[in-house]
Amino acid sequence: MDNTTASQPTFHSTSIIGLSKNAGKTTLLNYIIQTYDSSSGTMGLISIGVDGESEDMLSGKQKPLITIPEGTLVATTTSGLLEGTAKWRILEKTSIRSSIGDVYIAKAVQEGTVKLVGTPMLDHIIYVFDLFHKYGVHRAIVDGAYDRLSSATPYLTDETYLVIGASLQDDERLFWKKVKERLFPFFYPQVKDETILSMVDKWSKKDEIMVKQDGEWSFYPSTYLLTNGDFLEREVEWLLLPGVLTEKVFTSMLRKKKAWHIVLQHGLKSFVSSELVERWRKKGGTIQVLRPICIKGIIYNPYSPAGYAYSGEKMKQRIQQMVNNWSNEEIPIFNVWNEEVKGDECFE
Repeated sequence: MDNTTASQPTFHSTSIIGLSKNAGKTTLLNYIIQTYDSSSGTMGLISIGVDGESEDMLSGKQKPLITIPEGTLVATTTSGLLEGTAKWRILEKTSIRSSIGDVYIAKAVQEGTVKLVGTPMLDHIIYVFDLFHKYGVHRAIVDGAYDRLSSATPYLTDETYLVIGASLQDDERLFWKKVKERLFPFFYPQVKDETILSMVDKWSKKDEIMVKQDGEWSFYPSTYLLTNGDFLEREVEWLLLPGVLTEKVFTSMLRKKKAWHIVLQHGLKSFVSSELVERWRKKGGTIQVLRPICIKGIIYNPYSPAGYAYSGEKMKQRIQQMVNNWSNEEIPIFNVWNEEVKGDECFE
């Protein structure tokens, strides 16, 4: 094992989230790797599942391999290293054990392909980030999964790419309905109220529900909403939730005469439909977040491996309309299979 350490660079982390299986996430990952300016520092790759396999385990269809240049660091198993064509130097064995073996930190000494086998546990990803930093990685990329959005949490990664593929749904009407529901949690507004922001440290240390009623703050156990919501019978001004907001709990809140302001840690803590949130807003309530998710870009793939396709132009327009309804930020929306995006600052 090589225990040599490099000077400590600025560390930057990015997640890639596909909103469905076979959305085109690996193609985007390869594109980012290929266009990355190595003079900016070393790149490190980790997956929260398995990525870079030659064919889909369920459908048997061919998938793009992950191709990396010399000098790239990865966190994966020995089988993941051996299944690819790149040559490696093992830097360190981690304490992580995946479903198919121990995870190692390795450095490519020759370019080639690699299979990433990682872990869905956030603590493990943070641990790998620490090791990447130790070995001089400047930019870490987490290859996420369509059914596990946790790698996009702003408490873990600095920015996120979202990939929307036609594979999400073969009925176009249902496709757009699903796109809206899966994009929506990424765009909750950030809380700006100074009084609330001044309470954040106290709230995060207690890990309890905080409620403001009649100008006074009260603390309740984090599970209190599930077992005893009687305290909401009195008029509420603010409700700060350390955990998730479920549709069941939120539906019970909608039955109250008056809505209020709800604050979550980030948008992925919400499991509430956009329709219910809109009903809440019409009653005068809001849902805000302490940490918004930084969307670096939204990538659309109009083609499905199942053999059908949607209009790429229409996809871009519809996605842009949704984003404009939810955010004032200028977020790049593009088809990564279109050669015109090469050199776009979105990938810097």
